Amino acid sequence: MGLVEEDTVALTVHGVLNMLHEMGMYPPHTSAHPNRIFLNHQLYTRATKRGIFYSEFKAGDHVEEGEIIGHTTNAFGEVIEEHRSPQKGIILYMLATPPINEGDTVACVSSFKS
Repeated sequence: MGLVEEDTVALTVHGVLNMLHEMGMYPPHTSAHPNRIFLNHQLYTRATKRGIFYSEFKAGDHVEEGEIIGHTTNAFGEVIEEHRSPQKGIILYMLATPPINEGDTVACVSSFKS
């Protein structure tokens, strides 16, 4: 996605090195984060309209079920669709570009189900 902020790049490198270590392909780099969160139940929300997507949320944000996590406007800036979280959980990823098409995945929200 072209994210070049130093903290974003460092977080990505850290995760890749830990993943490679888990697969036995790289020596230990760091230990696991002390506050790991286990998530195993992903739900997705999809667009039903084409337009321009807006959101104040990002990956890692905690959301409540039914909370508005973004909206789509038409070319005139009129809201034509609201996007709501399908469950209480953490946003794993979201659409990162403003143009949105019918059927696009808007967000993946994950939680833990035993």
